Amino acid sequence: MFYSAELGLVKGAVLASLLVDWGVTPATSKVLLPTKSPENQRIVMPNSVQEPPYQYADGAGNLYLLQPDSLAYRPVTQLESSTGTYSGGEPKTVPVPPAARERLVALLERALATAQPPATPGRAKGTGWVAKGTGADAQEAVLAMNKPLKAEIEAYLQELLR
Repeated sequence: MFYSAELGLVKGAVLASLLVDWGVTPATSKVLLPTKSPENQRIVMPNSVQEPPYQYADGAGNLYLLQPDSLAYRPVTQLESSTGTYSGGEPKTVPVPPAARERLVALLERALATAQPPATPGRAKGTGWVAKGTGADAQEAVLAMNKPLKAEIEAYLQELLR
């Protein structure tokens, strides 16, 4: 089992399925399972897996993965939600033109530069979470629920998914 702030405890087979849904696939034909990072409890992918450089989780825990030329949306399902009733909708991947990607990266970089790094693994409901990179070099920050930058990022992500 693995722990993710967005997904909680996840079995390896479920995680592998989610990674395929997100468009993250191993560079080789071997099955490569992620390991748990002891420092921050985030899922860490092996080096031979190409992981998107930016990730964002909105206040409801829906996950957005910015890849070089696309944006993947991985919503919370009813089974994953804390209430058992919330659903973030259907997963979706859309192309992202270079200018739109630049704007989104600028917003995410501003969040990383100005928001608080997480004090503990996980985050409070309603907050936004942004991460860049993986492993020991990863940067992450939590955006407070009422921050205008959080609202701006989430509005732009929704615009890109339309």
